[in-house]
Amino acid sequence: VLARAIGLEIAWIYRGVGAEVNVHGTDNLALSKAILAELDGFDEGYPTASGEDFDLTYRISKKWTIRFNRKSLVGHHHPEKLHSYLKVQIRRARDRIKLYCDHPGLIMGDSYTDSTVKYQVALTSVLPIALIAFPANCSVPILATILLLVCRPVLYPILWQDLAAMSELLLVRLLRNISWSVGLLIGLSDIVLMKR
Repeated sequence: VLARAIGLEIAWIYRGVGAEVNVHGTDNLALSKAILAELDGFDEGYPTASGEDFDLTYRISKKWTIRFNRKSLVGHHHPEKLHSYLKVQIRRARDRIKLYCDHPGLIMGDSYTDSTVKYQVALTSVLPIALIAFPANCSVPILATILLLVCRPVLYPILWQDLAAMSELLLVRLLRNISWSVGLLIGLSDIVLMKR
């Protein structure tokens, strides 16, 4: 169910991707060896495979056009275990900090990432503090806002094909936002501690 939920969400995200992109995963990217050589390939400064593909495609998009071919079909394996998936999400958020340090222009957004993600993560990060500091006053509106953002997939017609996947995705999105918050904090602490 988790793999189906992730796949359906990604399929829905792709419906909003334009004909040209400035960042993208490289698991379905075709480019000439000459371009890869000119850019010195992937940045091996990323400790694990996670942000290096967005880094590479952003560097490519500064010199060349990356076209998104909507007719291409790509099979992709999605995680089936929640724990493994959330560990990867923490790593991706941590590596976003390096990506943003290397390419500050991406902080305001890119051609792939949902524009509401930053608000979801920020609100999810604030929720525990609000629950402790203002249990009665502030937590209800914050929780309602988070749930509204997290529940956006209910509006995705593609998810009505699979109600079990849609139900799973609601919980997964909330846990993913928490994971991203943790990953961003780790990434920021890495910068502060000069580990990178």
